[in-house]
Amino acid sequence: MLPVRRLFLFALAAFVTLSSSDSAFAQLRRRTAVLPIAFDGKISDVGRTQMSFRLSEALATQGFEVFASEGPIQELLKARPELGKCGTPSCYRELAASLLADYLVMGRVTSNQKNYGILVQLVSGVTGEVVATNESRCELCGIQEALQTVGDSAAALRAGLTRTETPAQVTVEADPAGALVIVDGKPVGFAPMTVEVPLGIREISLRAEGFETQKRTIEVKPGSQAEPRFDLSREAG
Repeated sequence: MLPVRRLFLFALAAFVTLSSSDSAFAQLRRRTAVLPIAFDGKISDVGRTQMSFRLSEALATQGFEVFASEGPIQELLKARPELGKCGTPSCYRELAASLLADYLVMGRVTSNQKNYGILVQLVSGVTGEVVATNESRCELCGIQEALQTVGDSAAALRAGLTRTETPAQVTVEADPAGALVIVDGKPVGFAPMTVEVPLGIREISLRAEGFETQKRTIEVKPGSQAEPRFDLSREAG
């Protein structure tokens, strides 16, 4: 049987080989739930449908994997109307989790005698926080001009992805040094080390020959620099 240390090295080598071509951390997930737009003022049903479609269309051109407000979203909000009145990060996280969405997009359009006010917001499904907001006005506009403004506002949310998709650094310290560091089931190196990981809830495990494996769950937030330390206990016997 191969020594455990060599098995660790083989696992790490396999991870590096795979990650060079198709790293799981490099695959950005942008499944986006576009919630029903809130409309205020006199806007025809046709105009409302066109604006909803334009919002989804513009998001798709910016790299969001969009699924619109029909079907499962409306069914969920009907079954749980409280989720349609979210105002806290915890509620947004629950809503995103229920929809299996990485992002939520919310919109509000107000109309007053051909003057349109358009507000769109991007919410991170991981943190439940609003990460991008765009508010625009279209004065004395026809429906086509209003649709263009909706599209421009949605496209402006693209900047919010930079914040949410920038990996954060985690510095792992361990006693004994040299323990294998595993993030979300994938070997990434040996402690002590600093590794970039995606935002969200992450599981970090440390393994070393002759010691009990330790696991810890941490929440990685934008701009955070977590420094978890592991003191491994020797295996009995």
